[in-house]
Amino acid sequence: MTFQPRLARVDYRDVFCADLQWAPRDAEAFLRRFRASSPPWAHSLSRLRDLLVRPFRLHKSERASGETEPMPLEVNGRLGPFVVLGVTPHEVLVGDDDRHLRFRFLCSLDDSGTSVSLTTEVEYRNLFGRLYFAVVKPFHCLIVKRTLANAALRSPAVSQQASRR
Repeated sequence: MTFQPRLARVDYRDVFCADLQWAPRDAEAFLRRFRASSPPWAHSLSRLRDLLVRPFRLHKSERASGETEPMPLEVNGRLGPFVVLGVTPHEVLVGDDDRHLRFRFLCSLDDSGTSVSLTTEVEYRNLFGRLYFAVVKPFHCLIVKRTLANAALRSPAVSQQASRR
């Protein structure tokens, strides 16, 4: 099942796919692993982005420390800075609607659970959204590719050990 409709108009779309070397129990488990697998420099870029866009009153890219995420995910709940829009065993759809753009991020596991695809869709709401995403897009692609590669290669046990450092 693919969640529809995602956006009324799609101005940008990308899809990144990977074969998994571990077997997540569902799309939610993979998406949580994906979020935990981003390279450290990606967090630094997110903090820089938040500082630079503060005057424009855009949503922050990170949650405040100490906030917890529901287990399991619930529709209209949050996963980090994203609103959960749909959850099935094979798919999780998250997104956000801000002043400058709307976006959706879909995590889809194949039926066997051995490969995953990550789809981003963006709708520009105004000229600022178009300009903002022109700057952000190369970083978005680099971060998603690197994080997907990290998440696909790690078993949950290995990732948990690495996160304790």
